Amino acid sequence: MGFGANIRKLRTMEHLGQAQLAEMLGVSKETVCRWEKSRYAPRERHIEKLQTLFGVSAGRF
Repeated sequence: MGFGANIRKLRTMEHLGQAQLAEMLGVSKETVCRWEKSRYAPRERHIEKLQTLFGVSAGRF
């Protein structure tokens, strides 16, 4: 499973929409969509925020 699928899985497990996650991370909904489709990788600062938000290690992404 790629990082995009992992982000989507964690997001849906927390019952968050793309727009909600985007707002929490300070990015656009389109950016979250691109991450989930593995078109772009999140920057290090966003990976750190995702780790904190979901309580997982970077290995999950």
